[in-house]
Amino acid sequence: MNDDKIIVARDKETISPQSVQSPFDTDCTYRSKGGHGGQKKQEVKGYSVNITETCDDDNLNLPTNANVKVVSTADTDFLKTDIESTQIIVTDKIEVVHADGAYHSPENQDYCKINEIDLCLQAIQGAKKKVRTRNERTNTNITSKRYTNRSGCTKYQNNQQR
Repeated sequence: MNDDKIIVARDKETISPQSVQSPFDTDCTYRSKGGHGGQKKQEVKGYSVNITETCDDDNLNLPTNANVKVVSTADTDFLKTDIESTQIIVTDKIEVVHADGAYHSPENQDYCKINEIDLCLQAIQGAKKKVRTRNERTNTNITSKRYTNRSGCTKYQNNQQR
């Protein structure tokens, strides 16, 4: 509201993605997605849904988990909990996880390594050779070198530096 008691819209830069986007659904949020490296920028409103399914040549493949979070949730935040939810349902130990490049993070790599899960990343976005990230928890810089193994899975080899 301005000085003349007239309601005016806020500048979009001052509105948080966590703010209420709909008076009918107060959990609904938004985020801007893309716009890097020539990609078209998208305004996304609503929720982010992650569907997990089995993928086996010899057995019936079925969805095992549907995880709904606010749309501002990063894809990397789904991987661990969705693997754990699926492991409760399936009888065999999960040995391989196929995901797109948006699920890549040093934390997800560490989780899969500790749990002896082969994380196969497809449709990698961004730089072709190296990905640089910073782990604030351990105060380390991480340079991930990307390569493709014989089965066509894109892998990362981390080099951590303080």
